[in-house]
Parts: sequence; structure tokens; C-alpha cells
Amino acid sequence: MIPPRKRGAPRVAALFDITSTTRAGFALFRRNRLIQGSADEGYRPYAIFGNPNDYTFQRLFGELHLEGFEVSHTKDGFRWDDNEEAFLQLLHEELDGEPWPLLRQAEGHRVRPKPEDFVKGAEMANQRTTETIQKCVPPLIQKQHELGPETKPVPASLPHAQETASTREIAVEVNGVKWLIRIELSTDPGVGDWLSISDAAGKPPAPKGSRLLCLRLSLTHPFMQQYCGPTADKIEPILRIAAALALAETNARDSGEKYAGTVRRNLNQLLRDAFSEP
Repeated sequence: MIPPRKRGAPRVAALFDITSTTRAGFALFRRNRLIQGSADEGYRPYAIFGNPNDYTFQRLFGELHLEGFEVSHTKDGFRWDDNEEAFLQLLHEELDGEPWPLLRQAEGHRVRPKPEDFVKGAEMANQRTTETIQKCVPPLIQKQHELGPETKPVPASLPHAQETASTREIAVEVNGVKWLIRIELSTDPGVGDWLSISDAAGKPPAPKGSRLLCLRLSLTHPFMQQYCGPTADKIEPILRIAAALALAETNARDSGEKYAGTVRRNLNQLLRDAFSEP
């Protein structure tokens, strides 16, 4: 099977600036007659468009004029037989090829919202958050006052997680010292804290002459289950905040702050017992 462009048949594909779950998708034509993909029911196979919450699913649209395929007896779809998978593979290559890699652009491009676009969402988010603070936070704040500062030292290693979705390790140099930063995304229900940190400087398990800083984000934490999805665009913003917190705490400790871990301890408790509420 030959991709439509190589057969000379017209093919048009583009991206919406603003996501649209109803208008995205392909319209499929045969002999200049629309067969499949009318109105808000565009042809959106998973191999090309992914899940409904993916940007490609909400932004990619176009027309494909197919040759060499028979239509169903109801004239509202194509009879792919065993050819749809091969067709989609070739279509994927076409859509993501240079000079217009639309699939990569669909996931990577973001339109900067106007200030007025934030108003409705900001008001709703602010209302829900203030209601949660009013309802759940005061007793936790009182309890944390009674606990006092966190005096336990940061462990040199974290307990083994039974289930891990991803682990990455990078090497950087800070003030002439080699740091190994390990980031772990855990799916182990037994990991109770939203964010965990270990810090081994000049001693095992860190390699000789280096510092091993580990941070673990729990994807099964109630806060993550309530407000974060399984896709990269949902996980990455939260992971970046967690990484920033871990590095800020480490830097504060290096600067002489004895109780830098108090913020993380209190944050973990607030996220679990208050801010995980819907």
C-alpha cells in the first residue's frame, strides 16, 4: 500500500491552535465522496491520535483521499480487511516526517493563553482550594506545630520500592563535586510519602568522591491519583515541582539550615490529609 501523497491523491493535514475534542480527526474520502469522519466523529485511530487526553487527539485534523479500498455495504466506512495496520504505519511516517513533523508538533506546541483566559479556571481552582484549606488544614497546622521541627537526618538511601515506573540518573558538577541525581517515579502502594529524599555524600551508596542525591515521587499517592493522570503532560509538571523542592531543600541544608526537612515532612502530610480531597 502506498501513502496517499505518493499515489498522487490529495492529502491535507494540519493542527488546530486551540485544542478541540469535537473538530479534530480525519475525514476519509473515496472518489471525492466523504465516507468516514463527518461532523464531530472524525477518524482518530489510536496508532496516530493516542488517547483522548493527548494533544494529538485534540489538535490534528485533515482530509485523506484513499484509493484501492472498498467501502462497507452501508457506505459509511472502509473495508480495511488486514490492511489498516500497515496503512496507519505509513500514515504515521508521513505525518511525522520532515519538514512538517505534525505529530511531534502536536505534542510539543503550546499556545500562550491570554490573561482573560485564566479567569474562569482560576476562580474555580481558587474557590475549591480555599474551601479545602478552611475545612481540613487548621487541625493539621496545629498538629505540625506540636511536632516541632524535623530533626531526623536525611537517610543515605531510600527503602527499596517494589514497583517503579521509571528511574533516571544524571551526573552534574556543583562546586567542583560530582553529583549523581537519581529520580525515581514509584508505583508502589507501600510508598507513603508524596516526595522522599536520600542524600549520600562521600559515603556508600554514593560512588567514591561523589554525592548521590535520590528523590522519589509516588505516583500512587492520593494527591497524584486525584489530580494527576498517567500521561507525560500530566506527570511532568508535578515531577518538576517535586524535583525543585528536593533540590531547594538540599541547598538549604548545605547552607546551614538544620531543619530544612521540616517543610517536606509538613508538605507530605498536608498533601495526604488535606489537599488530596476532591
